[in-house]
Amino acid sequence: MSELEAISISSVIDVVCHGWPEDKIKKINEECRQNYIISMGEWGQCKKIFPEKGEGLGGTLFWEFGSVIAELAGHEKDPAYMFLPTELSTAVLIDLNPDSFIATMNNRL
Repeated sequence: MSELEAISISSVIDVVCHGWPEDKIKKINEECRQNYIISMGEWGQCKKIFPEKGEGLGGTLFWEFGSVIAELAGHEKDPAYMFLPTELSTAVLIDLNPDSFIATMNNRL
């Protein structure tokens, strides 16, 4: 795990768990790091977020994420359940402004 990834996780935990007992914060930090590593192994296999024009959706993060959410909702391969979570996630990422977040974290290093 890179220093940027580690400090990002720690910073979020510091904000969300402010004032909590230190032992709980340490456990949450360890769980978050482990979950991050697992997620990177799973989602890191996707080489593209969205397909290029004219390409199929298969293998893109867009398609794979939507497929998992639809399956969890009991609507496997239902396009409505596959596209909505991805649209919502995209909107949240735009609102979060990841470039600004990364710049802020880099300034902390």
